[in-house]
Amino acid sequence: MGKDVGKTMSNTKKMVKWGLLIDDKRVVITIKHSILSHKKVIWYNDEIVKETKQFLTGDFDYAWSKDKHIFKIVITKDAEGYAYCTDWMVLS
Repeated sequence: MGKDVGKTMSNTKKMVKWGLLIDDKRVVITIKHSILSHKKVIWYNDEIVKETKQFLTGDFDYAWSKDKHIFKIVITKDAEGYAYCTDWMVLS
């Protein structure tokens, strides 16, 4: 899953976008993931909320809060490749 966005070898980087409607506002969560270096960048709309520059292998799990909500992105690897998942909830 994910769109291939690598410049030289397109399948070395993946980009996934989720469009959500929260409190009648459109929110876009985007992750760009390098398959070779395992670097990742996560955006909430146009704002970078997480950037990993070190070599991180294995599954990835990151959560953050924004505008009274908690968001979470999980990346898991299986025999067929990577799976990307997002979730969110309202803070009370």
